Amino acid sequence: MHLPRVWSLATLLMLPALLSAQAPSGLVGTWALVSRVDRDAKGQLVPEPSLGTSPTGYLIYDATGHVAAQMMASVRTGSACVVTAAADANNPAHINGYDAYFGRYEVDAAAGIVRHHLDGALPQADVGRTLERHFQLAGDTLTITFRPGGEIHPWPARTIVWHRVG
Repeated sequence: MHLPRVWSLATLLMLPALLSAQAPSGLVGTWALVSRVDRDAKGQLVPEPSLGTSPTGYLIYDATGHVAAQMMASVRTGSACVVTAAADANNPAHINGYDAYFGRYEVDAAAGIVRHHLDGALPQADVGRTLERHFQLAGDTLTITFRPGGEIHPWPARTIVWHRVG
């Protein structure tokens, strides 16, 4: 679902219905990164060098359909701004151990899928992309899974666990 940037009176009157269809109530909030793990087809851990083994970050979903995400490697070296991971089919690029984007999101609750439509991103090439994520909510834990290379290059599979902080 795409929410317009210019709000008509009709849209404002329909806003409660649009928002209730937009996201499960448990998804809205601020989430702190707990873990980010890649696994191959056999379930073995795969090193992911762009953000490392213990990155930090936040993911924010608001009730009006907006999303913002920032993740950073816990150890960053050098001052040069270099692409540490190129964008894949379903994964944004990381620059110097940092990943950040914002935009809109839509939820297919029945399928357990959330799509992030990137209006802005650290690397210009990511602007306009849509990232599809599978999600599960369990209390204050949000687990997101996806394949960074999409279905064309299905492995590794990435699991990101978040804890609600607000």
